[in-house]
Amino acid sequence: MLLALGLRLWGIGFGLPYRYWTEEYKVLNYALRMGSGDLNPHFFEYPTLYLYFTLVVCGLHYIAGRALGWYHSSHDFAVSFVRDPSRLYLLARIMETLWSLALVFLTYRVAKRFFGRRAGLWSALFAAVLPHFVAISHVIKGDTAAAFFCLLALWAGLEITEGGRLKHYLICGLSLGLACTIKYYAAPMLLIGPTAHWLWLNKEGRGSWKSFFLSRKLWPAAAMIPLVFFMGSPYALLDWPAFWNDVRNIRSPWKTASEHIVWKDYFLVFRSWIEIAGVPRNGAPWLGPFCLGAIAWHRRERTKHLALWLLPIAVYTAITLPTPMVWGYMLPIFPIFLILAGGFLENVAVSNQTIRRLVLGLAGALAAGCLAKSLLLDYGLSLKDSRTVAKEWIEVHIPAGSKILMGNYPYSPPLLQTYKQLKSLHQKAIEIKSYKEQYLKLQIEAHPGTGHGYELYTIGIPPIMVGALVHMAKEAQQMQNLVPYDQGLDYLRQSGIQYVITNRSDEENAKFVKNAALVSFYEQLRRDAKLLNAVTPDSRWAVGPAIFIFQL
Repeated sequence: MLLALGLRLWGIGFGLPYRYWTEEYKVLNYALRMGSGDLNPHFFEYPTLYLYFTLVVCGLHYIAGRALGWYHSSHDFAVSFVRDPSRLYLLARIMETLWSLALVFLTYRVAKRFFGRRAGLWSALFAAVLPHFVAISHVIKGDTAAAFFCLLALWAGLEITEGGRLKHYLICGLSLGLACTIKYYAAPMLLIGPTAHWLWLNKEGRGSWKSFFLSRKLWPAAAMIPLVFFMGSPYALLDWPAFWNDVRNIRSPWKTASEHIVWKDYFLVFRSWIEIAGVPRNGAPWLGPFCLGAIAWHRRERTKHLALWLLPIAVYTAITLPTPMVWGYMLPIFPIFLILAGGFLENVAVSNQTIRRLVLGLAGALAAGCLAKSLLLDYGLSLKDSRTVAKEWIEVHIPAGSKILMGNYPYSPPLLQTYKQLKSLHQKAIEIKSYKEQYLKLQIEAHPGTGHGYELYTIGIPPIMVGALVHMAKEAQQMQNLVPYDQGLDYLRQSGIQYVITNRSDEENAKFVKNAALVSFYEQLRRDAKLLNAVTPDSRWAVGPAIFIFQL
């Protein structure tokens, strides 16, 4: 556990005081906005339990801050957050780390319960050093909390198959409800309950549909799932039209992206298996094949209740194959891989001595490889972000007040807008009744004043390319000074634009979705504009894209 803690704390302050992860920005900002008294998030891209959890954590921090003299009022607290959000970001990231540690511990307990103590230790070791688990533990998203409750539901399901006790039915229902009200992608785990119930009935010789549906244990547990979900996300019911509109449109960016996917992109789903990772950067080389080999061994040995172990793996794979862009949603199945690998190692320990040494040696080497990769990821997080480096260079070499066209958050440098431009945007927010009105007001109050910042404009890419819900992207773009990218550089010069800042992530995205006009714009910049500086990450492990600063 100490090893897991150390890996999750190193680099936990990455990027601060700037905010480079849209997920973190959404979770914290929406949570704090609810602190005004309106508990309706007006945002259902995520369920809301983790937002409420974050709100409570921030509220406790505020109470402590008042007692320590850090804040004199709730308004002072809000302005302090806008000026420098580091305290709250660190606190929320620590909460994510604690959930991750709980997941490591639960992985140990489940493996120990069904395969033995040695299996628990191996599984916990893999979970502690797995690069993907280490990486997501640094980011405020609620993923580790959702994975924890998914695994707790699986444990309860396995206990149901063992003894059919009502307690485990209720724990299973409670855990599934909590997982789903933290992250929607936990929904496929709902199959755990009825499957475990069916296996228990068959074990007892009562495997009929009548026995299945007339059970006095299944339905109380099933009723807990929607009850807990709506308790954690009450406005999913109270503001049903908005909830349904967001949920219905969540897959629209992925659907559009899928139109541009070629056959090789489907390998990403299987790469998630091979490297036990939701994104390629966090992959653990060769650990996946080892786990798959362990699963094959379990199948040959007819491990007890293997069908229940493998059900989530099969379902999540089937769901992600049609849309490979969502391979990151496979997180709930990764602890299962690690536990089955631990169970395999438990049994290998009592086999032939030569085979035992070879297999345990291989497992140790894989764990060491995971540890090395996690250390490199942490090292990358500890380096200064390329967007921060670019910001510092711009503030030295480009005069304040200059007109700058740049890409969308979060891949661009976090430049400060001029006081005048913020005032103008705030007035516009009042006129159109934008949800950003209060936030802009706080930004104005936190602003150092005239003579600071730049007049910023944003490349007007289609809302579908922003990656969020389309209607939310449109709302956000209402509060941006958008400039068309298909009118040529002369149009930009005539509009008064002096500098253009692009980044490699946006350029690659334009190519991925085959936006020919946007690709042509980036090419024209490189050909006809003056490149002042190209800021690249200090290391392949460093966070942040390459930033290109042009003068027109």
